[in-house]
Amino acid sequence: MRQKQVWMILALLSVLLFVLFCEPVGPEIERVTADNPSLAPGESTLLHCYVYNPLGAELTYVWQADLGRIENFGELARWTAPESVTSNLIVTITVTVSDEWGRMDEESISLEVKANP
Repeated sequence: MRQKQVWMILALLSVLLFVLFCEPVGPEIERVTADNPSLAPGESTLLHCYVYNPLGAELTYVWQADLGRIENFGELARWTAPESVTSNLIVTITVTVSDEWGRMDEESISLEVKANP
C-alpha cells in the first residue's frame, strides 16, 4: 500500500512539474519561400509560409513589404515589385504568424528586383 502511495505522489509531482515548466509551443515558421526570388519591375511572385503548428491552433498571417505591393492570402501572399526601379534593389518581406493565444513567430525573405537596362 505504501509503495502505491509513493508512486501516486511521484506521478502527481511529474504532472505538476510538467505544467509549471513546459510552456505550450506556439507556431514556428519553418521557412518562407518565393516562387521567383529575382524579378523585373512590375512582376509578381507567390510567397509561401510553412509553419509548424503543433497545437493545431487557428493562425493569423500578417505579410509586410518595405517596397512594392503585397496581397495577403494567409499562408500564401502575392508580392508585386515596384514599377519604377532605376537600380537593382533587394526588398525584404516579413511574415508574422500568430495563434489565438498571442504566441507568434516572424521570418523574412529577401527578393531581388533587377532594374531595366
